[in-house]
Amino acid sequence: MKTYSTTYLNASETESMDRCPYCGGFVTLEPAVDYAPVYNRCDVCGKRFIVERVRNGITVMRIEGAPCMSDPECRITEMSQGDEE
Repeated sequence: MKTYSTTYLNASETESMDRCPYCGGFVTLEPAVDYAPVYNRCDVCGKRFIVERVRNGITVMRIEGAPCMSDPECRITEMSQGDEE
């Protein structure tokens, strides 16, 4: 089963429609303006998935199939670890 899809949009668009990566239902996507990945919830099945703005549009991913830097919670954990004194 497909774990992600990419929707192409203009830079001025703030939301778009795509299919949920779990149930395939149409959902409105609201990506972050700063290209950070965010969670979105499907209105049809209620599952949470990742929406990430990319160079040519928006990528929609299942949480369990996403790389760490595309998962908002994992990304925060990875980026907060640095030089500790």
